[in-house]
Amino acid sequence: MPYLPPRGVEQIPDFPQENAIPPESGAPGGALLPEMDPDLARVVEAWPRLPAHVRRAVLAMVEKADTKG
Repeated sequence: MPYLPPRGVEQIPDFPQENAIPPESGAPGGALLPEMDPDLARVVEAWPRLPAHVRRAVLAMVEKADTKG
């Protein structure tokens, strides 16, 4: 399953063709995106369909885990 970046409110450049990244170049600067963990990919794919309370719970767990580091 390919990685899909988060969607939201993105600014559209005045001249998108000037800022376009050729598909063969990978990420900006020529870096390649790391392969996403399959479990994380499932969460990313499901995220738009999850109810708001489930999203909040997931984010709360992530924050809690970050503070234990």
